[in-house]
Order: sequence, then C-alpha cells, then structure tokens
Amino acid sequence: MKKKISLLTWLGTVSLAFVFFASSCGASKQAVTPQMVDGSYAAKEKALLWKIMDKKQKNPSYLFGTIHMISEKDYFMPSYVEKAFNSSESIVFEINTEEMTDMSMMGSMMDMMFMKETTLKDLLSEEDYKRVKANINENPMMMMMGDMVDKIKPLFLSAIIDQGDMGGDPMGGGGLLGGGGSTLSYELEFTGMAKEAEKPISGLETVEFQMSMFDSISLEDQAQMLVQSLDAEAKEDGKDALTMMVNLYKDQDVPGLYELIHVQAAESSDFEDKLLTMRNKNWIPKMADMMKEQTTFFAVGAGHLGGEEGVIALLRKEGYIVVPVLK
Repeated sequence: MKKKISLLTWLGTVSLAFVFFASSCGASKQAVTPQMVDGSYAAKEKALLWKIMDKKQKNPSYLFGTIHMISEKDYFMPSYVEKAFNSSESIVFEINTEEMTDMSMMGSMMDMMFMKETTLKDLLSEEDYKRVKANINENPMMMMMGDMVDKIKPLFLSAIIDQGDMGGDPMGGGGLLGGGGSTLSYELEFTGMAKEAEKPISGLETVEFQMSMFDSISLEDQAQMLVQSLDAEAKEDGKDALTMMVNLYKDQDVPGLYELIHVQAAESSDFEDKLLTMRNKNWIPKMADMMKEQTTFFAVGAGHLGGEEGVIALLRKEGYIVVPVLK
C-alpha cells in the first residue's frame, strides 16, 4: 500500500519559509561526462552535492540539496560538503535566512496565516470539523488561541498538527517520529557557518513570495489536504512516509526523492507545478547571474534537484556541466 507523505513533510523538501514558520569545496574526482543519459538531463547519481561548471567561468559553484527539517540523530554533514562551502565566496538559500529573525517579517507571516472571510467550520463537514478540533485540543498553544483557531488557513493547521504528531513542538524544538531529541535545519547550520566565516548570505526568493504561493491553493483544496493528513495519521502512514523520505535523503538518493514527491504531488492538485517546476525555472537565470559574480554555494530543498524539470536538469539544458561530488 502506498504511504501518504504528510503535508509538512512534503513542504519540508520544497519550501523553506513554510517550515520556518511551523518550526518558528571538494572537487569531484569523477571525470566530466556528457550531460545526457538516455536522452535525459535529469540527475541519475545518488548525491546531494553537485559541482556546477561553465567554460566562461574559471571557478565552479556548488549546489546542495537540503531537507529543511531533520532530527538531530539523522543529521549529517560530510567533510567534502564543508570543503565546498568553505571554498565558496557567497551562500544562497531559497530565501535569505537572516530575514527570518526580523520580527516585522514574523508579524507579516502571522497575518498571512489567517482567513479573512471564511472559517474552518465553513470548509469542513461536521464530522471532519470535530476531528480537527479534537487534534487542536491536544495542543496547548492552539487551545490558548481559542476561537481564533477557526480562522487559521487549513494549510497552516495541517503543518501544526503534523509537526506535533512527529513529536515536535510546532513553534520550535522537539523530535521527529516521537523519537525525542531536537530537530535541525541545514539552512540554519549553513547560516551559522556563513556568519562565522563572514560570508554574504542572500536568497533566490523573498519570504513574502514563498508565503504567497500557498494562497494560490484554494481554501477548499487546503481543507481537503487537512482531512487527508488526519486520515494518514489514523493509519500511521505519515510516520512511515516520513521515515521513507528521511532514509532516501540520508542515502543521498535525489532521483528516489523526486520520484516519491512526484507520485504524491500528482494526487495533490497542481502542487508540483506551483511549488516546484515554476520556481525551479525562475531560479536558473538568477543562479546564472550570481555565478558570474563569484563562486557560489546554493542550498535549496532536495526536492528541487531531481526530475527533467529539476534544477540540475535545467542547468544542464542551459549548457552548464553539473556533476556529483561524492568525496
């Protein structure tokens, strides 16, 4: 039986701003090979770190696939990734992580999580509404919000419920899969490393843009996803799917991660087009401009790397040589 990926887990590979809200260089010794394999530009190898080369540029840049939230026990940082990071002159994330500590930005994000004219009760059947409220009542923070909870967009409620079901505190800390310990973010780890090394940090998108993407998903679809999250929780599919995703990530299986997400996205309206494909295409010219200026270390969700319209394939189509760094 196919296991459902929880909404938060899905977003944990494609959107940094959303997970921040819910949670509050070594050169490859592999020879450069032709970019097309069986007519495909997509990544075939198992690797999270990729070297980007261009005949017009003397030094390479790097692309690293992150998972925005992972348990401390599953977190790993190979020495060759640190070497690539140290050899880079600037660090680029999906969004500028330093913006996430701006209190005015947090206020704006909080405002975007509320519905203006509709309530949760309007969007759900009476039975499903009771199920959601029962989950909410198990969360002290949500209980403190009282009737305001009914105005929170279903997408955000789903993330809060999912985070709690994984054993974490929705506003920071806690473990995944109920395993205790704490959660870590590759972006925050890289941010700390960049600050210590006094490397400039920037983003491919703004926080406002990432948050606005979710408004393109109708409230009715969001409500259906919320119910699906509860169904997955009842069957414990969410935990099984999360384990599968984390294991694929630890195995650096970018093609496998893409396939897992692609199959799930096909059942979730036009998620893949809005949250992956369109953004990948928007990033390529920005990445090209940044790489012209200096050696750049890009760190984006691993879900963006694979597939024929993933970042690796799109860079190759533009003429860049993109090879895995394995040691």
